[in-house]
Amino acid sequence: MGQWPWPVLCENKHAVSLWGPFPDYLAEMARTRRNERFLKGVEIPDALRFEPDLARACANADIVVLAAPSQYMRDLLGKLAAVPRPANLIYVNVAKA
Repeated sequence: MGQWPWPVLCENKHAVSLWGPFPDYLAEMARTRRNERFLKGVEIPDALRFEPDLARACANADIVVLAAPSQYMRDLLGKLAAVPRPANLIYVNVAKA
């Protein structure tokens, strides 16, 4: 689980929201606290909040961690460009090919 940033962030009492492009799958993960499609057997912390709306997921954030696969990064950045944000918002990219 060390490759995913959210367990450490949740364990350290940060408010963490996970956005994804598939609202139905986010609802399933919220209900089961699992992502069997991509992280078999990994339990998702109860503190992690699932948010299908990108603007709400980023609202009040100090840091946005970008963990999308690199082939989807351009599309994600295009979506993020339309999201209101403070001038001092920090983006951290942890994508891998």
